[in-house]
Amino acid sequence: ELLDDGPGALAAREAALALDGGNLQLRRRVERARTGRELLTERAISTEEALKAYAAAPGDEDVPAAYLLDAAAVRAYADGSQVDRIHIIQKALDQSGVADIAEVQLPQGAEVLTLRTLKADGSTLEPENIDGKETVSLPGVQVGDAVEYEYLLAHPPRGPGQPGFTASNFYFQIARQPNNWSTYTVVAPKGSGLKVDAHHVTVAPVAVEGDEEVFHHEERRVPPYLPEPESPPSGNEYLPWVSVGAGTLGNDGVVTAYADAFLEQGRLTTEVRRFAQEAAAGAQGLDAVRAVYTAVMVRLAGRDAGLAVSAAASAVQDRGSRLWLLRSALAALGFEVRVAAVHTFNADPEVGRLPNESLLPYLCVRVTVPGVGEVWLDTLVRYAPFGELPELARGRDAVLFPEPGKPLAKVKTPVGQRPRGKDVTLTLTLAKDGVLTGTGLEVYQGFEAAQLAEALEQLPPEQRQQALESALSRYFGGAQLTSLELGLKRAVGATVEVKYAFTAPRFARQDDDGQLVLGSLTYPALLGRRYLALSRRRTPLFLDATEASHTLVKLTLPDGTRLSSPIAEAQVPSPFGRFVRKEAQVGQLVTVDETLELPQARIAPASLEAFARFAGEVDLLQGRDVLVGPAKGP
Repeated sequence: ELLDDGPGALAAREAALALDGGNLQLRRRVERARTGRELLTERAISTEEALKAYAAAPGDEDVPAAYLLDAAAVRAYADGSQVDRIHIIQKALDQSGVADIAEVQLPQGAEVLTLRTLKADGSTLEPENIDGKETVSLPGVQVGDAVEYEYLLAHPPRGPGQPGFTASNFYFQIARQPNNWSTYTVVAPKGSGLKVDAHHVTVAPVAVEGDEEVFHHEERRVPPYLPEPESPPSGNEYLPWVSVGAGTLGNDGVVTAYADAFLEQGRLTTEVRRFAQEAAAGAQGLDAVRAVYTAVMVRLAGRDAGLAVSAAASAVQDRGSRLWLLRSALAALGFEVRVAAVHTFNADPEVGRLPNESLLPYLCVRVTVPGVGEVWLDTLVRYAPFGELPELARGRDAVLFPEPGKPLAKVKTPVGQRPRGKDVTLTLTLAKDGVLTGTGLEVYQGFEAAQLAEALEQLPPEQRQQALESALSRYFGGAQLTSLELGLKRAVGATVEVKYAFTAPRFARQDDDGQLVLGSLTYPALLGRRYLALSRRRTPLFLDATEASHTLVKLTLPDGTRLSSPIAEAQVPSPFGRFVRKEAQVGQLVTVDETLELPQARIAPASLEAFARFAGEVDLLQGRDVLVGPAKGP
């Protein structure tokens, strides 16, 4: 009808966009009708401009590949929909760099503007067919060539529950590749109230240009980020990046949106009510909660499906969502129960103003028990201890999902008790020829036990034995496993016991003075080897979980021998942990009692030297040679 009515057709398309702001094809047609140009052309950087800037100052080329250009421009619209224009140019500087850049991954829904190989002689090559492909191999890429790709990507509005928008995070530094020109621009309608969360980078404030609010920042000749071992899991803690958006602030809107989308999964169906009644079996109060928790753990094996699978579906099968089945079964029994999202220890500790759902990666259940109070329950780890949360979720900020009649609430998870760790008992006998025989008993508790049991169940018996024998051989030179018995009782809060016997034929050697030289009698923590690969760091040293162990060694020496210079007690107190070792001998029996606690922590680069001193003292005490010589007469 509007074939010959240009203004009418444009008005119709604009009306359609008001209903579907994420329709990229429609958005492009409207933009071309209005301006005669492609979306965000005025914010784009041309290939020629990028190549000229690189040629003028190429920087370090002693790397496999380099970014000549990393450009992103974002336009946000009044309804909260967005369009990104991404433009990347990378150059291969050696053969491994060719492999790094020749495969291009395009996000789903992207519409390609440019995709080609830029040959060193100035010619270009384009792939033959890219329709529907998310990974494209660019033709003819050789050392000295560059690849270029530019595309548009649309994002729909996030809905009336979260007015405004938040653009994708932009990082100005890239792992292992220098970046000659990194530039980011966000444009929104005037009056949007554009806000910027800048992290590890200083940026200019938002500017008003005509009827638009504009944020722009660029960096030139950025060195590559070189990943460091044992860094925090989120690069947001140390990379330079920005988040730009407007409208809803904080994560309340994110949690509300998830609740709106998924609360239906917790409906109290006939199947859920039947499961709850059968599980509780007439129990009341805390006993009923414990019974339902146990029944959920028994019923649902494997990984927890979280929000994705309904309570009803989970109740009638052996896999699904422990989270929803537990929450809904307890609700069916009349308990006040809520789903909580937790800002865990391993998430970025810095909370910006703009929504960031990655700050709430863990979900659990909080139930209020009359006469007892609030009980927090983990569903992520099967057979986890009742009434406990994993260490990463203890003493942390949390948000309770809103429900009808129950508003969103911000709470704190309980601190709980320290992780119990493991207890190790080694009963050893040393022969005069240096052969060591012994038995070991390792007892694991808490979450560590539940996770270990799950992992061991997946391994066939021969692989379990190989793994333990390999570990023993590392600590007790050449040890051979002679028996292995695993106590894997699959029950809520159950311990795991590992019993074994072994022989180490070359454990002790004789020195020039006729003394027997023994290696470590315990299992050294090897803190230096594990955590001090770098003498200096840019990023914090991240200890993701508390390491706690108590080891008791009972060593019977050959007749007529004695431990040389036993250490009655050695303590290594430190802000980073605690280590205590005691050695004693009564008759031919030597006992070594050792306790190590290394708490979960982020150790700042400035504190690395102090941590290294603590680690060095612990390693020295655990790894020192033990000397056994002839017993002296009275």
